[in-house]
Amino acid sequence: MGKQWYQRRVHDFVNVRTYYYALEHAQSEGINCKDLLTSQDKVEIIKATFEYIVAGTGLWAKGFCSSCYTSPLNHTSKLTENTMAFFALYRTVSDCFEANPDNNRTETKKSEACTQCAIDYNNLLTFYKQYFLRDQFPYLDGICFDILDAMNSTQHKWGTGHYHCGRELRGNLPLIGALLVVFDDTCGLLCVGEIWTWHRESSGESSCSETHQQFYKSSSGEHKCSSR
Repeated sequence: MGKQWYQRRVHDFVNVRTYYYALEHAQSEGINCKDLLTSQDKVEIIKATFEYIVAGTGLWAKGFCSSCYTSPLNHTSKLTENTMAFFALYRTVSDCFEANPDNNRTETKKSEACTQCAIDYNNLLTFYKQYFLRDQFPYLDGICFDILDAMNSTQHKWGTGHYHCGRELRGNLPLIGALLVVFDDTCGLLCVGEIWTWHRESSGESSCSETHQQFYKSSSGEHKCSSR
């Protein structure tokens, strides 16, 4: 399993930030070099690219990518201990999935991965909740995008995306129906949302984070879910 996106791009990010800041203070014959280079076209592609990715409101900041690294962020920064531990667990789960690729479940039997990878998956999920989700719950601000993305893809594959290892909703339908009848006049649709959230959490999947949904759509055009 290769490095995640931000782990591959950290040195590029630091270089762009360093050179752009240097450009801001560079002059030639009394002319500011930044103004000279960024005012040559209507799009101002250099400035626009910097602001889109590197600036304080850019993709790097929106993805809380620096939180994967020791501070301050520079070429000597390393992944934090929790980040390294998380990805070690993530690779173990990914290796188990690769060793058990088939969704060979039946109506009476779950996929082999649900048994073979259960310990590894639960170790990853427990570590994620303890060292990342705990401090941010119920919001995800501050969690590095690489970690969110890895956890999302793993949970999705474990659940409805491929292996269907979570508990089935249909076994709880009578209970849910009874609850809806009892509480219909008092909580209405709120109960439906709470019950659905409870089911998703009990099955090993997580509800979507609106904040990070927007980030995923803007950066990749693809909808993904985040733990919440």
